[in-house]
Amino acid sequence: MNARKAVLADNPELILRVLQLRFDESLSYPRISAQTGVSKTAFFLW
Repeated sequence: MNARKAVLADNPELILRVLQLRFDESLSYPRISAQTGVSKTAFFLW
């Protein structure tokens, strides 16, 4: 977990990218796609 936090701390654009994916997903929640499936999986793995 600490290694992941370090990676995020060194890559603020990655945090923004993840937040953007989550935001896009919330706007198009009824639409199920591979993109939202991947972002949900990534979110829960973190």
